[in-house]
Amino acid sequence: MRKLHAPSGAIRLAIGVALIVFVTTVSAQTKPSELDSDELMKRMLELSGNVEKKSEIESYLQELMNPKARQPSALFNWGWYRYYLCGEGKKQGIDVSRASACTQALDDLKAVAENSKVSILYISPASMTILGEMYRDGIGIKPSRYLAADWFVKSAKQRNANGDREGAIRALEEALSVVPDYPAAIELRASMLKQ
Repeated sequence: MRKLHAPSGAIRLAIGVALIVFVTTVSAQTKPSELDSDELMKRMLELSGNVEKKSEIESYLQELMNPKARQPSALFNWGWYRYYLCGEGKKQGIDVSRASACTQALDDLKAVAENSKVSILYISPASMTILGEMYRDGIGIKPSRYLAADWFVKSAKQRNANGDREGAIRALEEALSVVPDYPAAIELRASMLKQ
């Protein structure tokens, strides 16, 4: 009986990305340039699986990657999308610590997380949480428990400042699950318990 061998990690990642690009679609009624990045992502996700609209998905992807439209929400959406793809690749055993799409996702999410103009928006603490996950899991970067914990704490601080106490507590739990004695997480937890 002949044994079948699975494709290499790089081939599986390329196939996965090609399939997602191929099957994700968009509506032809509105031009991609007329939509903001949140709406572009929403339509791409809603219509994924429809293989008959390949050219439409390509136009949305091009608009999301448009350098002129590199607004924080576009950076977040595109970074999250690539992070999701990289996470799926990691589940399949692919080394995603240095993959170009994964390192670009890390850079884009850092740009959002470090942008003080969007700190009150959901995308800033969400970016920080995803960065914590990326450092914890080695997606787009070599794994680092302490950098992961630091990003989770930053997310918790921002969520708490934005009035999202529940989200802040979840982010702190993540930080403490990665590094149980992380001083900044312990200090923030004590401060939040006094509130």
